[in-house]
Amino acid sequence: MTENISGAVSLKVLAERKADGVQKTTRFQVDPRIIEIEPGFNGRPIDQEHVESIKASIKTGAELDALVVRVEDGRIILVDGHHRLTGILQLIAEGVEILRIDARQFRGNDAERIAHMLTSAQGKPLTPLEQGLQYRKLIGFGWTNQEVASKVGKSANYVSQMLTLAESNSDVQGMVTRKEVAAHVALEVVKKHGSGAGKILAGHLETARSAGKTKVTKKTVTPTEQPTPRPIYGDLLDTQRLDYLIDQKAVVFHGGKTVSGESKRGFWLLWPNIDETQPGVFENSRAAIDVAMQSQVEKEKAR
Repeated sequence: MTENISGAVSLKVLAERKADGVQKTTRFQVDPRIIEIEPGFNGRPIDQEHVESIKASIKTGAELDALVVRVEDGRIILVDGHHRLTGILQLIAEGVEILRIDARQFRGNDAERIAHMLTSAQGKPLTPLEQGLQYRKLIGFGWTNQEVASKVGKSANYVSQMLTLAESNSDVQGMVTRKEVAAHVALEVVKKHGSGAGKILAGHLETARSAGKTKVTKKTVTPTEQPTPRPIYGDLLDTQRLDYLIDQKAVVFHGGKTVSGESKRGFWLLWPNIDETQPGVFENSRAAIDVAMQSQVEKEKAR
């Protein structure tokens, strides 16, 4: 240890005397009302419940971590601490006198700001979908999957999967955001059905709701995601049914469905590629396929 530390009464004094293990960092006091929020930058939508918990902490005298800001052409722009700043501004609007708050300056480019947000331990954690959307921004800056993975402390495979989720259609992302399906379940369906995943998941959600559930789970998906059973050997009609499903790229669905305002359970067909659902509900899969096959024959005769 440095000898010249006797009588020191603060970290500032120790830093000024160059004591071993003590270093001064630069922080500033900033009026929170002049800090700007960059539209579209924050990967975490504001959660008012989380904001309320921060406000409660401030009222009890808790000391918050400094906000992270950048300075551009005289403007002070927030980099990290969106929930903290929101809570502080709400308290000011409610009459609490907060004149200045701690802030420290971030130095780095746009990609580094996103990487900082992804790795910050102070903010509300990002959901898998929110992570994937931010990973996409870094990929757009020329980063590789491996570079992103190394920066955020994840595996390259994890980054790849979150990118797949981030590149799924908006109907899938909407269901994930509304917590109607878990991200890992949605990801599996996207891998299997691509652009048709949203329609598949919507069907599963209807089945789940008919059973009194509020979301699609792995258990909801698994029964209808099993491979189509092989036909009984020698049964020509079953072979024809299987050939029809393969040719039409159709899926047999089993579960609850609303028909003419009435909730029913049974089987029906779904064509994900053309976004079409078979009308009605049938007592077994063969009946559903037979009706669809007959409908096709009638359409061809009418041409």
